[in-house]
Amino acid sequence: MRTIMPKFHKIVIETGCDKPREHDRVVVQLAVQLNGEVKIAGQVLTFDLGHAEDFGAVKFVDHVVETMGLGEQCTVSVPVSVALTESERKQWGVDTCLPQDELFLTFRLHDIQKAKQYVRAFRTYKLGIGFLRGSVIVQPPVSRDTPLTNVPAESNEARQLLVLCFSNAALCLLHLVSLMNASSDVNHTNGVLSDSARQMVLLCVEYCTRATELDPTYAKSWFRLAKSDDEDDEDAIEKLPISVWSNHLAANMMSLHEELEAFGEKMPEPNMSRSSRRGHRTNSRLSTIQDEDSEMGEMV
Repeated sequence: MRTIMPKFHKIVIETGCDKPREHDRVVVQLAVQLNGEVKIAGQVLTFDLGHAEDFGAVKFVDHVVETMGLGEQCTVSVPVSVALTESERKQWGVDTCLPQDELFLTFRLHDIQKAKQYVRAFRTYKLGIGFLRGSVIVQPPVSRDTPLTNVPAESNEARQLLVLCFSNAALCLLHLVSLMNASSDVNHTNGVLSDSARQMVLLCVEYCTRATELDPTYAKSWFRLAKSDDEDDEDAIEKLPISVWSNHLAANMMSLHEELEAFGEKMPEPNMSRSSRRGHRTNSRLSTIQDEDSEMGEMV
């Protein structure tokens, strides 16, 4: 729910263009002064417009950026009591000032990443999925060998519509993940997605999988499934330094001995010293472990 915008005095120093909308990701540079004392100098904030608090930013910043255009620079003066709550005053280090003291803020809107269109589109496709999912007329044919051309027209059309909803919703998620990666923090530089991006990728995989199950011939679903697998950070575990590994990561991993035994092999005995190996080469190939069934067979 949008809150009422507080009143403040704004002076535009440099005009901008292309105003952001709700859900657009914005990058803003902020400076704050109180009674001539600098409280914040050149802080760069990145958040989704309309949801600054979810990113740890003060809500008042949200209200000011709503009025700005890309590239705009402006100054804002506003009483502390109007702009900040008590907790936000502590956040900005102005909790000891009087409520009527004036804050002097400088803003510059550096970047806008258009996420709104993808968010709206995703919600629309998700609504369509909710209407069509589970409907009798969109269930797969009784036999997987039955071609879609042998399915009643109304069932085939509804199924194709659901396929499009799944596939296009997945595409919206891929775009949103790309936008998040473009302005993400240091975690992404190590090849690791944020938790929210990871959840989007997993949902994208689910939607693409459902689309391919309904219509294996729809190539775009397969392409987007491959793309979402590529975005996933499962392989990023390999890039982590060994100090980052923890027991829960290695809990399901087998030792070399366990892996060999799983395939009926065992490690060769170290029956030669390193010096003797230089002059003589012996066959140190893996030997096969005899299980009880094979031993019984040899005995018979």
